Amino acid sequence: MASLCIAWFDLSNLSFYHGGMDTCHLHCFELIPLFDSLSSERIQHLETHTRKKHFVREQMLFHQGALLEGLWVIRHGKVKLAEYDASGKEHIQEVVHDGDVIGEQLFLTGEACYPFSAVCLTEVDACLIPAGPFRKELDENPELMRSVARSVGEKLGNARHQNLILTENDAMSRVALYMLQQDEHCLNHEISLGIDDIAAMINLRRETVSRKLGELVKKGVIRRLGQNKLMVADRNALTGYTMLES
Repeated sequence: MASLCIAWFDLSNLSFYHGGMDTCHLHCFELIPLFDSLSSERIQHLETHTRKKHFVREQMLFHQGALLEGLWVIRHGKVKLAEYDASGKEHIQEVVHDGDVIGEQLFLTGEACYPFSAVCLTEVDACLIPAGPFRKELDENPELMRSVARSVGEKLGNARHQNLILTENDAMSRVALYMLQQDEHCLNHEISLGIDDIAAMINLRRETVSRKLGELVKKGVIRRLGQNKLMVADRNALTGYTMLES
């Protein structure tokens, strides 16, 4: 059953596009695994409908509850997907980056609205394939439908892993497990998350996360690359912290 959507019109979005839409020279489908099954002709057809956009840090691709515009392809940058409850508390689902897509699962479930918001953690170059053309391509290309199903399955697996992290009682173990997970999935092993974001992801107090990360940095296990940027420097040592007794 279709859900009730909230129509958003955010004038601040007009500042997202440096030079407006369709001006950034992106190859929207190049090296995107989801579209490997498409012929060059089908890709060219989708390209004629695709809108290319540039966003700045902390801007939003879309709001939770907004009408489903289409499938987003992240060509460059990092985007946080988060849900907000009735009290306004943020619940981060995942962080996506170069080569990832956003919203493919909604075309399988038939939802008409985005159930989460997408917030840029860095500058982002993205492509939007409108819902109509993408649905048509799914209907006409069974292999693309299978690719979407595989992508959704992988994300469900990541979500299950995230839930397992939350069952860990020891705070250091929980931080270590999450950092290892991010190291596996983040581009160039650069983890672009602030303390508040990490705390929200693993359901710990900000102060606790800050203290545990500080200990790992001091011991050389984690390296700070700059504001809100971390890197795992020693995976073996970090794995050792996941084996602590709770």
